[in-house]
Amino acid sequence: MDDDDGGRERREETRRVNDRFFLAVSLAIFTGICKRSAGFDGSYLTETTKNGHVAFYCASELNKMADLCFMVAIIRFGLSMLGLTFAPVVMRTLREESDIKLTVGSICLLISLCFSAYLRLFVVR
Repeated sequence: MDDDDGGRERREETRRVNDRFFLAVSLAIFTGICKRSAGFDGSYLTETTKNGHVAFYCASELNKMADLCFMVAIIRFGLSMLGLTFAPVVMRTLREESDIKLTVGSICLLISLCFSAYLRLFVVR
């Protein structure tokens, strides 16, 4: 009975970690799409603001921070799966750590999108 409970707990933790991995990949792709559509992909390297607005710089930095958070979570998931650490306690710790990274990344992405919307709606180009 204990072996069945341990196997079930391992499968549940694996499913939860896999769900978070796919969420991190999806958010990283979405962050990249936002980066290209807003022009954050290198056009600001020589100047810290665009059209005299610091909102562009803040949005690009927050977008980079979100991308970094999502990529760290993806790499961490990948390394744990390569190492085949499927112990439920280790997977639970990994899940908790990744939840923090995904939450911080999502908040940074949301604020970056707010700055981008501000630039598109209220700043004349």
